Amino acid sequence: MTSSLLELSFKLARIGAALSLAITVAGTLTPAEDLPSGLPPDVLLHIVGFGVPTLLAAFSTRRGRGFLRAVAIIALAAVASELAQALIPGRTVSVFDLAANLVGMALGAALGWALQRLFLGLAVAPSGQS
Repeated sequence: MTSSLLELSFKLARIGAALSLAITVAGTLTPAEDLPSGLPPDVLLHIVGFGVPTLLAAFSTRRGRGFLRAVAIIALAAVASELAQALIPGRTVSVFDLAANLVGMALGAALGWALQRLFLGLAVAPSGQS
């Protein structure tokens, strides 16, 4: 993998992190009657919803401060959107949802870091090896 392809991957992951976080927050702030039927269990939505942006942020940031800044933004969004549900018709604030958000973030951070290490290893592998 070339360094330019690696940098493009990081840039796309940063964009994906922002977009996926925006979609997750929009979903958490949607009134209950406007949500589609047949959604997966709520806990799974919270784990995936906050895990994916954290995974993408962990993958795309190579410096500690950048990652900590991204996680702080995602955590703030997780807490604020959960608390804001008190103002949304048919939605409630739940400590279990907050816990699921944090579990998703922890899993996302671990997977994102592991993927980043894998990609960085591929980028420095000598030609002809994978």
